This record gives sequence, C-alpha cells and structure tokens, in this order.
Amino acid sequence: MNMKICLVGSGNLGSNLGKSMKGAKMDIIQVISRNLRNAKSLAQKLNTDYTDKIEDFDRDAEIIIFSVSDDSIPTLLQKVDFGNRLLIHTAGSVSQNVFEEHSDKYGILYPLQTFSKEETVSFKEIPIFTESNTEATLAIIDTIAKRLSTKVYHATSDERLSIHVAAVFACNFTNHLYHIAHDILQDISVDFDAFAPLIRQTAERAIETGNPIKSQTGPALRQDEGTMQKHLEKLKQNEGLTELYKFMSNRIFETKKENQDE
Repeated sequence: MNMKICLVGSGNLGSNLGKSMKGAKMDIIQVISRNLRNAKSLAQKLNTDYTDKIEDFDRDAEIIIFSVSDDSIPTLLQKVDFGNRLLIHTAGSVSQNVFEEHSDKYGILYPLQTFSKEETVSFKEIPIFTESNTEATLAIIDTIAKRLSTKVYHATSDERLSIHVAAVFACNFTNHLYHIAHDILQDISVDFDAFAPLIRQTAERAIETGNPIKSQTGPALRQDEGTMQKHLEKLKQNEGLTELYKFMSNRIFETKKENQDE
C-alpha cells in the first residue's frame, strides 16, 4: 500500500511526520501550509510539491493528513470539497467526527510525543493511537502507523482525549514546574543543569514502578510540617507559588491516603 498523500501543516509535528513518512518510503505528493516559506522548506526536504492554499490541493491525492492546530481543522474543511478522499488528523483532543460531513472515509493517527522543528524525532518508539469510522479505513491507517512506529494502539476519540489530558499533566505542566524551579535557582545563581540527575532519576523511577505514586518522595508525603513551613516562608513574596505549593502538597498527601485505603 503506497497511496498518494497530501500533508497539511508544516509545524513541529507536521515537519517530523513528513520526514518520517518520507523515510518510510511513503508517497507524499504535496505539502500545504498557510506559511508559504514553511511549506517550501518542508517540501524541499521531502522532494515534493507545495502550496499555501488548501484550495489548490493536488487532486491526485488519495489521503489528506491534517497536522495543524485543533481549531484550524474545521476551518480548513469548510474551504474545499475533498471529495471522498481518506481524511486523517493527528490531534489529541479533536473527535474524528469533525470529518463526518466531509467524507465517508476518515480517522485519526495520533502520535504521543512532543515535537520541535529543530530536533528530528524517530517515530519508531513513539506510541501512535489510531481510530476510524470503518474497519477498512482503520486497516489503512494502521498500515501507515505501523510503517512509522512499532507501537500502534487503537483508541476511541473519548479515550484519546483522556490520553491527551494525561499528557498535558505529564509533559506540559511538568515542564512548567521545571521553569519555576529554574527561576528559583536563578535567584541564587545556581545552574538548572544541577537538577539534571534528579529529574532523570525521578522520571526513570516513575516509569520503572509503573505507578508514580510508588516512587513519590518529599516533605508533603511525610507531612514534614517544619520543612514545608520553611518552604512557604521562602515563597511568601509570591502568592501564586505559595498557593501552588500548598495545593500540590495537599494533593500528594491525599493521594497517599487514598492509596493506603485501597
């Protein structure tokens, strides 16, 4: 199976997806991006055609893959009639039903990873969650996914939304907490790199145990009131961080109690 593919989007995910698909010998015949320079840049890497107008999509395409922001998908679908081509999007929190009025063949190819244009990521170990409105279409999407990754799973739109919410906590929120730690360290001229072994060890232990509550440590877990009061005194000039510290500490202790009761 080597159907002709039109890739819509040249951002972080679109760029990585396009390069991985090319590496897997898939036939990408066109890149479409609202930014013509970005479309051209990615198209040159993929040795294919490009445009900045969705209305000019290549009519030889059999599959249209939307790798754009969530809000852009409905807008793009309203702009052009894609006939009965296979429509796929890569979003974590958009239902496959966004396509139901635009084709009889549609589905999802959602890679669970964070991407950047500056760093090319191998898809081989990235979990990909797929879904479709028919078994026949799902088989096609699965074939694409399995040429990219060794970890392909089925998930409904509702399940994928839960996965996406969990990913926000595990990735986006965690990274923001790193930023908070970075700023606290900057105030005393300590390089954030000093935290690298701590961060790696914490992440590795959470993965190894299979349940992060089993590897939880710290003063909140122990209810070390003396230490927590010292921390709050240190944070007292920043009301937002004070409240966040209290909230997180309470969540850690309450979660410990809930798991003890099970």
